[in-house]
Amino acid sequence: MTHQYPDRITETATKLSKGAARGTGPWLKYYPQAVSSVIDQLTHWEHDEIDTLVDQWNSVGPPDAYKAQYDYYCSLLDLSTDDWFL
Repeated sequence: MTHQYPDRITETATKLSKGAARGTGPWLKYYPQAVSSVIDQLTHWEHDEIDTLVDQWNSVGPPDAYKAQYDYYCSLLDLSTDDWFL
């Protein structure tokens, strides 16, 4: 979801937080609600598209560009992806 519709999620979180700057505490407070709201508003076709992507990523993994993003975020948190499966 977050990779398919980041603009929708960002816009929704900004609206819910009454214009708080992206990434700030007040904005992040509404991020999960924004993701849920965007999911609820997806069309049937968009749901099918997401389901297909989930099945694909579950079978062969996400593209390398997305893996690199997660590795970067983990490095910021001082985690490795190996720690996720302990």
